[in-house]
Amino acid sequence: MNCPDCDSPELKINFKNGVADCPVCKYHANIGVLGEALGLLKDADGKSWNFSIQNGRSNLISVGGHTVGKVCFAEDSSIRLDIFESDVAWRLVIFFKEVFGEKTHIKVHTTCADLDLSCPVCTHSNDYFLRERDGRVVCGHCNSFSTELHGYLVSCLRNAGYFVPAQPASAFTIFTKKWIFDPVPLARFEDREGQFTLRPVDNRTLVFVALQRLIDSLKLSENVIVLNRI
Repeated sequence: MNCPDCDSPELKINFKNGVADCPVCKYHANIGVLGEALGLLKDADGKSWNFSIQNGRSNLISVGGHTVGKVCFAEDSSIRLDIFESDVAWRLVIFFKEVFGEKTHIKVHTTCADLDLSCPVCTHSNDYFLRERDGRVVCGHCNSFSTELHGYLVSCLRNAGYFVPAQPASAFTIFTKKWIFDPVPLARFEDREGQFTLRPVDNRTLVFVALQRLIDSLKLSENVIVLNRI
C-alpha cells in the first residue's frame, strides 16, 4: 500500500503498534485511519468499498449504504474480516491481498449463507471443513476461515437446489427443489444442541431420503435422527 499523502511505496505499517509511517513525507497515522485511503482504491471488479473507522484498529465496511463486514488490523500482523453478507468474502480477501501483498495473513469469519462453498482464504473445497466444539465450521486445511454452522448448512442446501429461508437459524423448514414459485415443504430441520433432527412433512419418501443423506454427508452431526411425520 502506498502512502495516502505522497503516494510513496515506502509506507511502513506496524500492525503490532497500530500505526503507519511514511519515511518520505513523514506521514504518521493510526492504522485505523488507513480505511480512508482504502476507500479510494478499486478491487478486481473495478468497484470500491466504503470504510468507516470503528476504533483504532477496526473499520466497518459498507456498500451502497449498508454494512457488509468489518476489518480489524490485528497486533499479530493478520487482517481479520468479519463478513455479514454473501458474495463478499472472496472479493475482500482478494482486495486486501492486492493492497498488502499475497503473503498477508488473512482470517475470515462469516455469519451468512453463501453459495460458494470453498474456503475464501486458501481456496480449498468444503471437503476440508470441520465442525468445532463451539459449533462453528472451520477450514481444516488453513484454519483461517470459519463460518456459523447454520449459515453453512443453509449454503449447502441451497447449493444442492433446495429452497430454504434467507436467515439461518437453529430450526427451519426445507422445501422441495421444484415449484420454486410455490415451494412445497419437505421437512422441518432442527439443531437440538448438536443433534440434528428432520421431521418429514409429507410422503415424498425418496426425496426425503436424499435430503437426509445430503445432511449426513456433511458430517456436521454424528447422524440425522428422523422424527415422526407431522
